[in-house]
Amino acid sequence: MEDGELSITPAGLSTGLTHGTLKIQVKPLADALNNVNVVKMDCEGCEWALIAVPCEVIRRAEEYVVEVHGPEPQLIRRMEKCGFKPKLVSRPAPLVSVWRFSL
Repeated sequence: MEDGELSITPAGLSTGLTHGTLKIQVKPLADALNNVNVVKMDCEGCEWALIAVPCEVIRRAEEYVVEVHGPEPQLIRRMEKCGFKPKLVSRPAPLVSVWRFSL
C-alpha cells in the first residue's frame, strides 16, 4: 500500500443516515508503526497484514492488542516468531478472538 488519501462516508448503523464524507490519510503499516508503544488493531481483517510485515518492523511497538477474525494460529505463530508472547483476552464470537501480544 502506498501513502495517499481515502474518502469515506460513515453511515449510522442500520439507519441509512450519513455523516458527510471524511478524508483519511492512508499509510503503509510499516510507516504507521514508527514512534508507537502499543498498537490496537480492530479493523475487520486488517490484522492479517501483520503476516507480511518483517519482524524488525513489528518489534517497533512493544505491545499489540488485536481482534482476530478467523482462525488465529497462523497470526499467533507469526507474532511468536517475532518474539512476542501471546495471551488470549477474550472470544466474543465464533471465529473472533482478542489477543494481547507483548515483548
